Amino acid sequence: MKNVDGLLQKGMAALQGGRLRDAERSFRQAVEIAPRHFGALNLLTVALTGLERFDEAEAFAERALRIDASSDATHYNYGTVLKHNNKLEQAIAAFDAALAINPRHAKALNNRGAACSQLERYEEAIADFDRALALDRRYGDACYNKANALMALKRREEALRNFESALSLNPRHAGAYANLVMLFAELGDYAKAAECGRRALALEPDLTEAYLNLAAMEQSRSHRAAGLKWLDALVARRPDDLLGLCARVALLVRLDRIDDARKDFERAKALTPRDAKERAERDSAAATLLLADARYDEAISAYESAVAAPDQVRERLMLARATMLEMFGQKDAALWAFEQALEFYPLSGGAWFGRADLVKFTRADPAIAAMEALLAPEAQPSFGDRTHLNFALGKAFLDIGDSPAAFRHLHEGNRLKRTVTSYDSEEASRQLAAIAEAFTPELLNRLAGLGARSSTPIFVVGMPRSGATLIEQILAAHSAIRGAGELPYVGRIVEELDEFPASVASLDGERFKRLGEDYLSRVSSAAEGKTRVVDKMPGNFALVGLIRLILPDAKIIHSRRNPVDACLSCYSKLFSNGQNFSYDLIELGRYHRDYQTLMAHWRAVLPPSHFLEVDYEAVVDDVEAEARRMLEFLELPWDPACLEFYRVERPVRTASVNQVRQPIYRTSSGRWRQHADELRPLLQALGIETA
Repeated sequence: MKNVDGLLQKGMAALQGGRLRDAERSFRQAVEIAPRHFGALNLLTVALTGLERFDEAEAFAERALRIDASSDATHYNYGTVLKHNNKLEQAIAAFDAALAINPRHAKALNNRGAACSQLERYEEAIADFDRALALDRRYGDACYNKANALMALKRREEALRNFESALSLNPRHAGAYANLVMLFAELGDYAKAAECGRRALALEPDLTEAYLNLAAMEQSRSHRAAGLKWLDALVARRPDDLLGLCARVALLVRLDRIDDARKDFERAKALTPRDAKERAERDSAAATLLLADARYDEAISAYESAVAAPDQVRERLMLARATMLEMFGQKDAALWAFEQALEFYPLSGGAWFGRADLVKFTRADPAIAAMEALLAPEAQPSFGDRTHLNFALGKAFLDIGDSPAAFRHLHEGNRLKRTVTSYDSEEASRQLAAIAEAFTPELLNRLAGLGARSSTPIFVVGMPRSGATLIEQILAAHSAIRGAGELPYVGRIVEELDEFPASVASLDGERFKRLGEDYLSRVSSAAEGKTRVVDKMPGNFALVGLIRLILPDAKIIHSRRNPVDACLSCYSKLFSNGQNFSYDLIELGRYHRDYQTLMAHWRAVLPPSHFLEVDYEAVVDDVEAEARRMLEFLELPWDPACLEFYRVERPVRTASVNQVRQPIYRTSSGRWRQHADELRPLLQALGIETA
C-alpha cells in the first residue's frame, strides 16, 4: 500500500498545482493497484470532473459509493458529476444525501441550488444559496449563483446587489462581469454593459459567456454588425466552441449570409454537446437554417426539440418558435405557442408583445391589466420588456378605441426604442436628395440598356406599412410569380460601390452588366421554378435609379398609401430591424416627405412601361381591378388565384404577417383621423393642417 500512498500524494500535489492530467494518471494507477481503495476512487472522480470527462467520473463515483456511502464528500462528488451530465434530479438527491450526513456542507448547498436553477426552480435555488451563505458569508460562488437565479426571476436590483457582493469577495470573477453585461443591457445601460464585458475578457480572454453576452447585447439594440464582431472573435479564439458557432449561425442567417451560416453549422454538427443548453442551441441553429431554406416542417421539429429541455435559454427559444409559426401563417398555433411561453414565463414582455399582434383586444380583456401591472415600478421590468409591453399596450388600446391611453404607451415605447437607435434625420435627408441629384434624366438616358437583360425581377418598393406586402401576396398567388420577400441584394451591391451615388456616373456599361448579373445570380435560388420573382425590400425605393441601370428590363411597382395612415402604422409597430426613422413622430414625418420628394423624381424620369404606382386604398376598394392592372403592367395573363391571395402558403417576415393572411379589410384606411390630436407633431412634419 506504500506504493498507493505515494501515488495519492503525487496526485494530490498535481491536483493542487492544477495539473489535472498528471493527477488523473497518478490516481488511475492507484486504482489499478487497489481497485477498492475508497480514497483513490474519490480523487480520480475529482480529477476526471476537472477534465470534463463526466461519464468516466460518474462511473468511478458510483464505484466509490458502493464501497462506502457514509462520506458526505463522496455523495457531493457524485452529485457534481451528475449535474454536469444533466441528470439533475439525481444530482439533487445526491446533494441531499451529502447534506443528510453533513448539514453544514456549503458546497453541496450551492451545487444543489445550481441544479435547481437549471430546472428553473429558482425560488428553491435561492433558498439553497441563502443557506450556503448563512454558513459562509464569504462564499462568492453562492452570491454569484444567487444573482443568476434572481436575474432569471427578473428581480434585477437584487441580482445586481448579489453580483456586486460576488465581485467584492472576488474582484477577478470574470463570470460575474460577463453576466452583468446582460443585466445592464436589460436595464438599458449599454455603456456599463460594454464595460463589464471588457472587464470579463481582460480577466479571462477565452470566456465564452462574455463574447456571447456582448454579441447578444449589441443585437438587442439592432447593432448586428457589432454583434458579429464579438462572435467572430470568440470563434477565432475557440474554433470548436459549440455555443459560439450556433450563435453565429443565427446571426449570419439574419444578415442573409446563408452559405457562411451553413459552414458554421457543419462545424457545430461535428461537435458533441456537453449539456442540455448546447443541445438546445444546436437544435435552434438547425431550425434557423431550415427556416431559411423554407423547410418548414423540419424547422418546427427542430424548435420542438430545442424547447423541450428546461434551461435559461428556453424563453428565447419558445418565442422564436412562436414567431416562426406566425411567419408561416399558423395563427392559432402561434397564439398557443406564445401563451404556452407565458405559462412558463408570465413576466416575458416579448411573449406578451407577440401575443398582442395575434388577438383583437376588448375592454374586458384581462391581458390589458396584466400587462399594465408588469410595467409598474415594483415589477422591475427590463428595458426590453418595457419596450415590448408599451408597444403591446399601445396596440391593445388602439383596438378598443382609447386613443389617449394608446398613445401614452406608444409614445413611451417609441421613446425607449429611440434611445438605442442610431438615426440622423438631417443626414438621411441629404442622402435621399443626393440620390435624386445623381440620377438625372441625362444620366439615365445615356446609360440606358447597358445592364443585365432579364425580366425575372419585380421590385415592389415604398415606405414600410404602405401595402407592399399585400401587393406581393397578390402577385405571389399568380402561377408564374414567386414572392421572395425582402431581399437585401440591391443594398449589398450598393455597399460594393465607392461613394454612392456620386460614383454611378463614372461606371461603364460592363460594370452595370456585372452588377445586374450579380443580382440575378443571387435571386435565382429564390425563383423555385417560377419565371418572375418579387423582391419586396421597401427601402429599395431609394435605389430605383440604380435598379433601372443594372436591370433595365425589371419592372418596378411603387406601393403608396395615405401618408398619415402609413406613418401611424409605422409608429405603432416595433420593427425587428431597421426603420430607425419611425420612432419619433417628427423624424418620421420628415422622412416621409423626403421619400415623397424622391418618388416624385423617379415618377418624372422613369418610363411608365417600367414604373407603376399602386395605391393601397385603391387595392382595398377594388382588389381585382388593381390586380389586373398590375398583371397587365407585368405583361402576364390574368390568374383568378390572385383574388385569393390570403391562401398563399409562404413565409412572411414583415410586420404585415397577419394582415396578408386574411381577405381585404378597410378598417385601417383613414384610421389616423380619430387620433389627430395625438398625431399633431407628425401632421406638422408632413405639412398637413387639420381643423
